[in-house]
Amino acid sequence: LPAIEVDIGNGKPQVITESQVIMELLDQWHPPSAGYKPMLPEENDQAGNSRVQELARLERELFSWWCTLLFRPEGPRMGGNVFDMLKGNSGGGQMSGAMTGFLDCMKKVDAALSS
Repeated sequence: LPAIEVDIGNGKPQVITESQVIMELLDQWHPPSAGYKPMLPEENDQAGNSRVQELARLERELFSWWCTLLFRPEGPRMGGNVFDMLKGNSGGGQMSGAMTGFLDCMKKVDAALSS
């Protein structure tokens, strides 16, 4: 989960957890004119903005699968080893749907970042 604590000027720090807002702030605080590489494309860069939207969608999908894996892992409630079941190492030999979804999403993220 991305998070940054910022001073908003009233003496009380604020924690921001939205990736888009964090990137916008970092671009403001560390502009290209000071030698930094921008995190976000220019407003008129349609291809760049499409890529940002694609990666943001994948970030949300990956986070959703991660939460599913952590909080609804389809594991046994009593006894047994949840981690073995998630990986397919328990009796049936099949990986949980949560783990399969998470790993499939990781492959999509890897492919998108490699392109």
